[in-house]
Amino acid sequence: MDKKINLSKQVTVLGLGAMGTALAEAFIKAGYTTTVWNRSADKTVPLVKKGAVATSTVSEAVSASELTVICVLNYDVLEQILKPVAGELRGHTLVSLTNDTPKRARQMALWAEEQGIDYLDGSVLVPVTEVGKPEALLLYSGPRNIFDKYFPVLKALGGKSTYLGEAPGRAALYDIAMMNIFFTSLTGVLHSYALLNAEGEQAEEFLPYAREIFGVAEHFLENFALSADKAHYPGHLDNITMEAAGVKHVVEAGRDAGIHTGVPQAVKDVFDRAIEAGFGASGMPSAIEGIRKAVRAETR
Repeated sequence: MDKKINLSKQVTVLGLGAMGTALAEAFIKAGYTTTVWNRSADKTVPLVKKGAVATSTVSEAVSASELTVICVLNYDVLEQILKPVAGELRGHTLVSLTNDTPKRARQMALWAEEQGIDYLDGSVLVPVTEVGKPEALLLYSGPRNIFDKYFPVLKALGGKSTYLGEAPGRAALYDIAMMNIFFTSLTGVLHSYALLNAEGEQAEEFLPYAREIFGVAEHFLENFALSADKAHYPGHLDNITMEAAGVKHVVEAGRDAGIHTGVPQAVKDVFDRAIEAGFGASGMPSAIEGIRKAVRAETR
């Protein structure tokens, strides 16, 4: 009984980049005996000073706890680290908080099952400074019983640790979808700032209007989701042909200002594909048909 209790208070963290270090620190702060390993051993030193136990090999690290959390650059690195110690991981639980594609997450889940390793895939949706806080959002997918068993441990990483279901790639999918919104929308912001600067304006003076347009965009999220799921794009209030003309003006303004126009041009290309597919009289959400068309063409 004592052994079981001790194991429940132990966790191993592999990979001590900025995020991996933050994860280990959160476990230490929550009172867990935290074993750490990193290819560059010097990164373990600050954590050891805070109470972590460092090992010189991956084998020692994964053998120290029944729960191992890994956070590295991608699944290529993850596989290089884990596959040689599959035997030591057998009968243990592995949680990957490594960012990659849903396909790679599903492949890892299959490999883990074949090796007798319980597996959860997860994603961290906050900056390193927010890890361990009540508002920190982390997503997990995989076997429900495994998530329930280790939820008391995993919640040390964030108060909004959320289970998305059995499908092993779902957490990665949601992570990718959220990153897509984040990066593409903020790249649009940077394009606007570049345009403003090129015209002799200060981006800081434009901030109130940037906030205003983000507030407007938020109101479209629900309707766009319903349109995407139902492939229904009413065009009685506007249509994508009109919207494409507006985006063309953004492209032309960028060219006139002498800046790179790849960002708005990519949007216009999507709109144009939807129009070519017969959706010119449909609403702006029909742009998704321009995106779907490209995906289907690429997979043939």
